[in-house]
Amino acid sequence: MRLFPAFATLAIATVLAIAPYTLRAEDKIPTLSLTGTGSVSGSPDMAIITIGTVSEAEDAVAALEKNTASTTAFIDALKAAGIEGKDLQTSNFSVEPNIVYPSSKSSTRPNRPAIVGYTVRNMVTVRIRDLKLIGNVLNEAVTLGANSISGPRFAVDEPAALEAEARRMAMTAALAKAQDYADAAGIALGPIQMISEQGGFQPRPEAMMMSRSAADSSPVPVEAGEVSYSATVSVEWALKQ
Repeated sequence: MRLFPAFATLAIATVLAIAPYTLRAEDKIPTLSLTGTGSVSGSPDMAIITIGTVSEAEDAVAALEKNTASTTAFIDALKAAGIEGKDLQTSNFSVEPNIVYPSSKSSTRPNRPAIVGYTVRNMVTVRIRDLKLIGNVLNEAVTLGANSISGPRFAVDEPAALEAEARRMAMTAALAKAQDYADAAGIALGPIQMISEQGGFQPRPEAMMMSRSAADSSPVPVEAGEVSYSATVSVEWALKQ
């Protein structure tokens, strides 16, 4: 019986199993990873508002007809006020039954859920490019039957320049922070190994519910303020040895 080839095969298998996990210390490159954030503000030139009508009736057709009349009225008014068709977009439409669930059961037969009416919702997202129109648009919409309004959310129509400035500020902040750490530790920064951008500006609309009875002949007071665009960047440097 020959034993040598078996021992040879075992030795080779052992080397192959161990070799991939061997890492020399000199192969490891020390790195420094940091983030930087930049933020820049600008004056908005556009407002985005979601305006809608919620209507109820005992049957679906009546609720739909009531809702359609109100929605058509305020859409026509928006167009007459100078809002272009491209800046009007239906964002949600629904017809749902109003169901009443019994709180108790009869001893002879169980009470079943009953449909007592229907609710129709029609929401339209409006882009207003002349900010002076916002107050009048809100007032007119409510006067004509709109009873669900979300917004306004202010934005810049072409934010590329502001976003680019925020990125530059974020990168400058990351570079300054890295140099501070390097100086404090007595080390030198090497070449950048990786740059990645995180997040960005996300407008947050504030919802408000209005009823027709709350409408007033005066324009709704609205302040545009400023909008901020921010950028966060992650950077990784190799450290010189």
